[in-house]
Amino acid sequence: VLKQCEIETYFKYIVSGENFKRTKPDPEIYEYTCKQIGVSKEEIWVVEDSEYGIEAAKKAGLKVMGLYNSKLYQDLTDANLIISSLKQIMEEDIW
Repeated sequence: VLKQCEIETYFKYIVSGENFKRTKPDPEIYEYTCKQIGVSKEEIWVVEDSEYGIEAAKKAGLKVMGLYNSKLYQDLTDANLIISSLKQIMEEDIW
């Protein structure tokens, strides 16, 4: 999709679940990504829209924003913060 939209060059790191044997809620994808980008876990916020994603990020020791979608029922209560849109991250002082 990134190639199709011609935006691949805007990303320094691209990590996909296809690169891993285990899937979420296993934290492997988050642990790997933290090592690759060289940022401490305390500085990272993950945006997730699923229970398994939230569980994986929390197991990796990361803070999580649960992205609410009114069309899907997902239990986001384990997230550190629940947001209703990605736009909200930029517009509100949630940090």
